[in-house]
Amino acid sequence: MFSKTKTRIVQVEFRIDLKHTKGAGKNNPLLLYSVYLFFIAVTKKQKEPTDILKNYNLSNIDGIVTVGGDGLYCECMNGLIARVQRDNNVNVNCHNTDIVSASIPMGIIPAGSGNVIVQYLHGTKCARTAVLHILLGGNVESNVCSAHEGGKLLSYSALILGFGLFGDMMHDCEKFRWMGPLRYNVVPVASMFKRREIDVEIEYYSANKEKATKRIKGLGKQISLPNGFMIPSSKSKIQRTKSTPGVLDSSDVQECEKEEGRVYAVDTHAIMMKEKSGRMIPSFGQDSLMVYTTHKCTLSDHVSQLTKVKNEQPDCYDYKFVSKHKVSSYKVRLLNATVSENTKTLQKDFFLNCDGEVIRITEPEFDVKLHKKAVRIFGNASG
Repeated sequence: MFSKTKTRIVQVEFRIDLKHTKGAGKNNPLLLYSVYLFFIAVTKKQKEPTDILKNYNLSNIDGIVTVGGDGLYCECMNGLIARVQRDNNVNVNCHNTDIVSASIPMGIIPAGSGNVIVQYLHGTKCARTAVLHILLGGNVESNVCSAHEGGKLLSYSALILGFGLFGDMMHDCEKFRWMGPLRYNVVPVASMFKRREIDVEIEYYSANKEKATKRIKGLGKQISLPNGFMIPSSKSKIQRTKSTPGVLDSSDVQECEKEEGRVYAVDTHAIMMKEKSGRMIPSFGQDSLMVYTTHKCTLSDHVSQLTKVKNEQPDCYDYKFVSKHKVSSYKVRLLNATVSENTKTLQKDFFLNCDGEVIRITEPEFDVKLHKKAVRIFGNASG
């Protein structure tokens, strides 16, 4: 966290921090040209960034910079958003609430195992390049997704929210933390061999601008999952709650369609990928949320498809067993899921992979909602 003041403390304190940080480099002469005063907080446990930001005086800072990977950034992002909502009296536990965007930009100096967001931003994982972009001060607006269950916020996601296979993979990886980053290359292979189909009902809302306009007028529109994959169920209407307490616009009624079937995975990416010049590039701050649903397929076909996703090939989702949906929000219900009478939670284990963090689903349904341009990140993404 920094403010625009003298440079001497930057030269001393920030160099010390980077010197002992993996992948960040021993010296960063670029920092000598900065005009920032840094307050450095070394976190030692999970969720600590949220605790720091809960009571920190945000009026005195111009930005928040993390030295770490995607996980540390996402923790700080969650802490910042939570703080902004508290300051604006927004009920974050309502899954339909529109949150207030954070005005303080965040930066990432890559020092983690993945560093995907930095790669998306700058086209490289170079720490010096990241520092330069932070010093230049330019930033991009990025989306986040919220995940709720049982009337409670689970987390905000800045990168990926994966239910089913990717949730199981990350849960399995957590059992082998002693392997270090190597576990992300080894453990998912074993997870693929025990992939499971899950009976779900998906209820979702179109992000199409024309349809959104008609919904405002009270003429609800519907979108459907591809025929042959999901079985149409009943239609329903819900009212969308505004973030301002006590205000409800009766004209803001959305008509949705429920679909059900068996799936391997339901995945969402807060930072969308789009094709350009024969390759996939990141696109920040889009007006919609892309949901990918993976249905029954052979193991070899599934491995082939996921390999293309990893390599960011343009046709990675062009498979008959993968359906794509542009939405503003959606709900997933677990069909045939039983709740324990003693613990009041699901008897079977289901997991969400939220930016690398494993979240156990305890309720038979959960909600995911897009929050457009909720955060600012130092960088100059061209997507």
